[in-house]
Formats: sequence, C-alpha cells, structure tokens
Amino acid sequence: MHRSSQVHDSTVINPANEELIPTISLGSVVDPDWAVAAAQRAFESYSEPSLEERLGLLRRIIEVYQSKMGEMAETISIEMGSPISLSRKAQAPAGLAHLAEIVKVLRNSGSRAQGFDAHAKRDSSPMELAQEPDRV
Repeated sequence: MHRSSQVHDSTVINPANEELIPTISLGSVVDPDWAVAAAQRAFESYSEPSLEERLGLLRRIIEVYQSKMGEMAETISIEMGSPISLSRKAQAPAGLAHLAEIVKVLRNSGSRAQGFDAHAKRDSSPMELAQEPDRV
C-alpha cells in the first residue's frame, strides 16, 4: 500500500515559553489504513514465536527504551511544557511500566501466551480478548 503524499504538518509550541519546536507530521487520511495493514502483517509473524522468544523481543524493546529515557524525558518536557523533573520521574517511565506489565502478564500466563486460537487471532480485537481471558 502506497502512502499518500498529502501529509498534514503541525508546528508544536512549547507551552511553558511559547518557543517553536520542530514541525511534526499529523499524517494523512490513508495513514490509519496503512497502519492497520502493517499491524496485520506484523501480527502474523509475531504470533508464531515461543513465549521465550516473545519475552526476548520485549526485553530488547525495554533495553532500547531505557537507553532513550533521558531523550524522551527532554522531548516530553519541551512538548508539554512540564518540569524536566516530572518528565524524568513520571512521564517518560510510564511507557516502561506498561512494557514491564506486559512481561509480567506473559510470564504469568505460561503456555496460554504462546499462541492464540486461529479464529481469535483473526476475529477478535485486543479488548475483546482481554475481556475473555480463556480465549488467550
């Protein structure tokens, strides 16, 4: 799928001092379809690895996240105008906490996390699966 070149951009302004931050892309009308298609392609291969392989992938994501934590805190602080101490202590680590919870859930779910039923994989949203843990 080819992404449209009609992308909408927006200038970000630091609310603390009203300085302009570099322009960010808000995307285009085809981006949601492109993202869903990419996620579907990725899920097919991601659903195959063992629990240990998935945990290894998550550990690597966590390593990279941790290595970029300072940069993320600075960016969050600039974009939101929040104190850097808040960005370092709460905002940047929030994503890491979510990743850690995913690892915890995978470890605690044992063999149930190694794969989804083929129909559940294709026909259920993550929210539906979360509400029906016996299907996972």
